[in-house]
Amino acid sequence: MTHHPQQLLHLTSVSLPFEPLLLMFERGGGFHMEGSGLIDVDTAGVPKGTAQAHLKDKPVVELKPAVLDALDAGAR
Repeated sequence: MTHHPQQLLHLTSVSLPFEPLLLMFERGGGFHMEGSGLIDVDTAGVPKGTAQAHLKDKPVVELKPAVLDALDAGAR
């Protein structure tokens, strides 16, 4: 059974599901997709998968400005 992402929002505590994407664009980041089955975000490859496979209650990284600044500094 396929679920629309909006139907899955009740399964996670994420109240603003697009906040990470918007922050990435605001900070000058981007992504692209190729035929490899991965979404390339800077130098990281994220499997496309399904919305259910990517739902997590604990974020991979904190979206606090100081944490993101440190990540950006390390990427230079």
